[in-house]
Amino acid sequence: MRAGFVLVVLALALVLSLPAAGEHTPDHRYYVTGTVTNDLGQPVCGLTVRATDTNTPGVDGTSRTATTDGQGRFLIQLHLHSDEIAGEQSNVGDTLVVAVEGTDVTTTVSAGKNTNNPAGWGQQTVELVVPSSVKEQCLGLEEIALYGGGAAGVLAVAFFGVRFVRSPRRGGRGARRGLMEIPGVGRARARELETYGIRSVEDLAEADPEDLAEETSLTPKQARLLVTRANESLKE
Repeated sequence: MRAGFVLVVLALALVLSLPAAGEHTPDHRYYVTGTVTNDLGQPVCGLTVRATDTNTPGVDGTSRTATTDGQGRFLIQLHLHSDEIAGEQSNVGDTLVVAVEGTDVTTTVSAGKNTNNPAGWGQQTVELVVPSSVKEQCLGLEEIALYGGGAAGVLAVAFFGVRFVRSPRRGGRGARRGLMEIPGVGRARARELETYGIRSVEDLAEADPEDLAEETSLTPKQARLLVTRANESLKE
């Protein structure tokens, strides 16, 4: 049921993201793009990012959203006008507010005219950082197989291969879920920690941050932060 709901939402988002008829030429299009990562430097999937032209509140097409993909990337197309077609009524120089919905993370950029994207008359790139407590909203391959059920689930597992099957020796899915209770540990990070031999919150709490940083992609600062959070979790 959950997988079906997600598919419906994604389909609706795709329909809503289609440009209106008046945006058939580049002089009517302005783009906002970028990535959303957490404070550990990990991309966050499934978050809604909204870009709004504050100079034209309530005007159709001047406030739109996009959902971050598996790499944390997003691309928003706004219906704004260049000075070639609108003269003094153009949107060049308008103030754009870019925010991650459901959080306090926001930034402001100007709708400057440039050639960064030939599909429109301008594009701004913004990088947004959310707290590591903000969890990604995308379903992983295992979750899709689980909620899809039946033949679809079997085919998904067969297609993606045995590398997604968790053996008891490595802790299994239950152990990984335990690691993901620590802020900043998503699916990819949990898999990496398991490869290093850390399969539970207790393992992470006992790990040496310096060794952890050497054996994984974590920086020393990130490793110390995760070990500290694991110890704090055990005290709760």
